[in-house]
Amino acid sequence: MSKFEGKDVTLDYDPLADAMYIKRKNIEAEYDHTIEVDNIYLDMGITKTGEKLITGVEIIDASETFGLNKFDLSNIVGTSGLIEVYKETVQINIILDVLKRNKHFEKSINAKTLNEYGLSNESFNIQATSAVA
Repeated sequence: MSKFEGKDVTLDYDPLADAMYIKRKNIEAEYDHTIEVDNIYLDMGITKTGEKLITGVEIIDASETFGLNKFDLSNIVGTSGLIEVYKETVQINIILDVLKRNKHFEKSINAKTLNEYGLSNESFNIQATSAVA
């Protein structure tokens, strides 16, 4: 299991399950439901004030989704990206920085869906670095 820490998120990659999970920090919201967008699962939560926010992102079959093998995904040195929620759409951009043969290269995924869930407008960065990077 690889774990990465950032100011606003944590990222875990489990090579046995080939699953990646990005959890937002400092968000107090009760889990409500999960939606799927192109093999990316967005966990939704509701705050005490009634706001509907994305609390986490799970990517099943991460190696297939990013076009990398599991070994390469075990050599992630960092991640960045942006999730933007607008009144009508949700846009997801996640970039992995992977070390392969002692060289850094980036792989990214992008997805977009309609905001049919009444999510509150927000934008948050996904930025985390491996403790061993």
